[in-house]
Amino acid sequence: MLEWVEAAQKGYSVAELIPVNVPATKENGDMLKIRLDFLDAKILTEYKEDLRS
Repeated sequence: MLEWVEAAQKGYSVAELIPVNVPATKENGDMLKIRLDFLDAKILTEYKEDLRS
């Protein structure tokens, strides 16, 4: 999904990337990045060992 965020922020095509059900605009890319950062910092960090397996 970070590839989608980067492409949307830069105005690149997202046709070959994971589908996200919003238009690929800089604003939507920015908002998704905030949510992904939150998930990484507050939730996924608690499961680092599980995610390595």
